[in-house]
Amino acid sequence: MVSRSKSSRFRRGFTLPELLTVIAVMVVLMALVVPAANDVVTARRLKHAEELITSEIQFWRQSAMVKNAVVEICFIKQARPGNENATAAFRAVRSRLRNKDGSTVWLSKKSWLPDAIVMEPSGGLSNILDKVPLETHPPLDDAPLSDEAYSLVSLSVRPWGGLDPVGSLLLSEPWFVTLVKEADLGKPAGNLKDYITIQIDPSTGRVTTYRP
Repeated sequence: MVSRSKSSRFRRGFTLPELLTVIAVMVVLMALVVPAANDVVTARRLKHAEELITSEIQFWRQSAMVKNAVVEICFIKQARPGNENATAAFRAVRSRLRNKDGSTVWLSKKSWLPDAIVMEPSGGLSNILDKVPLETHPPLDDAPLSDEAYSLVSLSVRPWGGLDPVGSLLLSEPWFVTLVKEADLGKPAGNLKDYITIQIDPSTGRVTTYRP
């Protein structure tokens, strides 16, 4: 029987320096891949939030025309129900009919922005949220989304598409709101890596969006 050579009987494993080199390479790759993956997730959430708000704006304008009445879109500031660590932020939209006697009736369900996406309330990024008076309300009556008190700012649109003057907003200027990551609240625009600004023309109600 032919004996195996000594080199074939012993398989060579990785040395400690080689293992450390492999681990170091993996760490570097993870450091590059994880932030990129997080950026992709954030970008998708921002896009979804943009589509949600522009869809609500379209519903708001159409409802005013169909009902031949004043309809309001509400930007709602509230902690997300069910999240004990959540703080109140502008994270939902909803439309309501303004009756002639001043009472209101909800026309749509409250639409929540995706997790970790909110509307930035500072004037430089969202003059709608900064210059329109804030209304404070007890919990909504549409359980299970009603376990927290809430506040809101609202814009009124007429059947022909024009918006009513409100707060200190000027009809000669664009009205806008900006979507950001919740972790970026309070940061100036120059320090934001990704955001979406939704602009409403107060004379027509038409919407344009901007993304850097």
